[in-house]
Amino acid sequence: GIASVAVLAAVVLGVRTRSHTRAIDGAINRIGGAGASRRRHRAVLLSSALDRLERSTARAQRERSRLAGAVQAAPLGVLLTDDNGVVITSNAAAERFLGTRLGEAVAQVRIRDSIEQAVLSRNAVSVEVELYTPVRSVLEVSAVPLDFGVESVGAVAFVEDVTEGRRVTAMRRDFIANVSHELKTPLAALAALAEALAGSVAGDPAAVGLAERLRHEAERLAKLVGDILDLSQAEALT
Repeated sequence: GIASVAVLAAVVLGVRTRSHTRAIDGAINRIGGAGASRRRHRAVLLSSALDRLERSTARAQRERSRLAGAVQAAPLGVLLTDDNGVVITSNAAAERFLGTRLGEAVAQVRIRDSIEQAVLSRNAVSVEVELYTPVRSVLEVSAVPLDFGVESVGAVAFVEDVTEGRRVTAMRRDFIANVSHELKTPLAALAALAEALAGSVAGDPAAVGLAERLRHEAERLAKLVGDILDLSQAEALT
């Protein structure tokens, strides 16, 4: 009856003690009566099932700890929210965008807006946030809704500071533009000189050929520099 089940449950809860086997035997002896062998078999099966559950739970906890450690160590800001946009957890990289200073407050508002939009639309949302205090910086925010079947359970947001990458890109673009402008002038002068040289040596076919070749190569280089400049300008617009 109920007393028998209670005794067996008390025994099973002590599965990791050294007196495991003796506890089961003692419980069965106290229960007594027919069917003791069957009760012993059920107790052993229950004990085995709890052992497997315990090992499975331990593995799940290790995996959870490993995943949490990886998220905390990631240089990318990660925020997990519930369906109302309330932050449940965040890693160290994301904490600096959740402060009360002006730049942090602006970033926090934009991050929350992106999360809310992702939850409402059930689609991923990506935005770029420019902060001008105390130093200009650029953030890329990506919010992804989380669903459990047809039910929305919140969202995860990834925040990346791309300021340095944008600065390097701008420096490279400016360098290409400056070099291109600087090369166009001497190349144009070189082409003009080659044309003048060809006119001054009209009686020498070999000299005329060399001058024409020089003019042609100068124009070709000028066209190449123009293409590079156009590409740099196109990159600036993207």
